[in-house]
Amino acid sequence: MSDKDEIAADDADDGELPEWVPEVVARLRNKASAGDSDAMWTLAMSLEKGPGVAEDPVEALRWYREAAGYGNANAQHSLGRIFTRGDWVQQDLALAAGWFRRAADQGHQHDQGFLGVVYEEGRGVMQDEAEAARWYRNAAEQGDATAQFRLGLMHKDGRGVVRSDAEAFAWMWKSALQGDAGDAQAQFNGAVSFDSGCGTAQSCEDAVAWYRKAAEQGFAMAEGRLGLMYDDGRGVPEDAAMAVIW
Repeated sequence: MSDKDEIAADDADDGELPEWVPEVVARLRNKASAGDSDAMWTLAMSLEKGPGVAEDPVEALRWYREAAGYGNANAQHSLGRIFTRGDWVQQDLALAAGWFRRAADQGHQHDQGFLGVVYEEGRGVMQDEAEAARWYRNAAEQGDATAQFRLGLMHKDGRGVVRSDAEAFAWMWKSALQGDAGDAQAQFNGAVSFDSGCGTAQSCEDAVAWYRKAAEQGFAMAEGRLGLMYDDGRGVPEDAAMAVIW
């Protein structure tokens, strides 16, 4: 699955649900019926995914819509996900984009990042790279590693924004710095920047360090580049055995 599809399909923002007993679900229903949009959203997740209650996608959709109508950004995100995937509804990318936009307008980081994909690829909207870059930036400034990487690529290619190797490096570097959760592609691109001196000062040692981080996540191109660094003795002592290993 690509990083873009992960933005579309990710259920993580919908939360983890425990196995609730019927009494807890009943209280949720009471709160939802009284107009509590968070309870509506949580009840909808239970009905969709099944913990503590029989799965009922039709009722789940009703409660998601009800909560979204109250302005609940999490429910709006859930509706965007549902209509993007089309698992148990008719897929409708235009409708999905509308729900993602509502959540994004409320500052929902996940949906700001996905709106970048929506506008970059024209998924249910007219393709607009400048608008894509704007939404990537909104999510990137909130710390979204994938959005930081995508924004870096747009600066690298000059799509929707001014072409700038320095800006490209800066955003990819932010993505790469996010520890083990850092985007391996961003780590690799950061390493290439250090290797070539594009957008930053050249440093073979830093290039090796970031090739290694990406390689340790299984990124094949980084593994190959790290092997070459050992083979050529750039940034590390020349080591034919390590070159073969990588």
